[in-house]
Amino acid sequence: LAERGAGWVLLKHLYGREGQNAFLRSLTGSKRTGVENITFATGRDWTGIVSDWVGSLYLDGVAVPVRSGLTIAGVDLRSVLAGPDGTYPLSPQRVGGASFSISGSLWSSAPDYYILTPPEVGGVALNVSGPSGRPPDPPSGLRILVVRLQ
Repeated sequence: LAERGAGWVLLKHLYGREGQNAFLRSLTGSKRTGVENITFATGRDWTGIVSDWVGSLYLDGVAVPVRSGLTIAGVDLRSVLAGPDGTYPLSPQRVGGASFSISGSLWSSAPDYYILTPPEVGGVALNVSGPSGRPPDPPSGLRILVVRLQ
C-alpha cells in the first residue's frame, strides 16, 4: 500500500464507500480528468472528498466508532503503514486542558492533525486564522475537519 502512493489510498477510500459499485467504471470510462473526473464519478464535491479522505488517513482503524466516510474499506491503515516498531506514522500533536496557541504553516494541500483535550470545566473555542490573526485568504482553501471522539 505504501509503495502505491497516496493516490491509491484515495481511490481505495472512494471505491469502498457505499453505493460506489459503478465508481471505477465511471472513472475509467470518462474523458474527464483529475478532480473533475473524481467529482463526477462520486457525485460529491472536492472539498467533502478531501476532508473525509484526510480524516480517514488518521481515523481508519482507531478503536472508537467513526462514521463510514472516515474509514477506508478493506484496508487497516494502522497495520499496513505501521513502522518497524509497530507505530503509526501520523502522530497528532496533543494540545488542550488550558489555553494554547499554535502557529506555523502548511505545505499546499497538506493536512495537519491535533488531538484537543478540553478542560474538565468549561468549553473550548477554536479559532483558525491566517497571517497576523486575519481570516485565511479565500484562495488558500483552508478547511477544518473536527471529529469528536468520546
